[in-house]
Order: sequence, then structure tokens, then C-alpha cells
Amino acid sequence: MSQRTTYEAKCSVCNEVAVVPFKPTPGKPVYCKACFAKRLTSSTTRTDASHSFEPKQAWARRR
Repeated sequence: MSQRTTYEAKCSVCNEVAVVPFKPTPGKPVYCKACFAKRLTSSTTRTDASHSFEPKQAWARRR
């Protein structure tokens, strides 16, 4: 079995050390497990009306 390469980076939210399976890119946020889970649950429960899909409005925007 091959070993997965992991990298250490500071979490963009809480500044704790986060171990991630990708090489962090400067300027892009990195999240620890706890902060990533919080972001994931907050984005899935969003009820923002601006993100709803209206077929009639989509057609009007295309013209």
C-alpha cells in the first residue's frame, strides 16, 4: 500500500495546526477538521432566497 502525503498548515479560522492531504496554496484558506465541519453544516442548511432556481428567470437572463 502506498502512503498518502500529508501537509501541515494553520487553519484559516482558529489558527490551529491542520493536517491536510494536499499542498496548501498561498492565498487559499485551509480549515482544520472542526472548522471544516462547521462550514459544511452551515452551507447545507442555508435558506438564502437568492440561491433558489427559477426557470423563468434563468430563461430571461439568457436572452
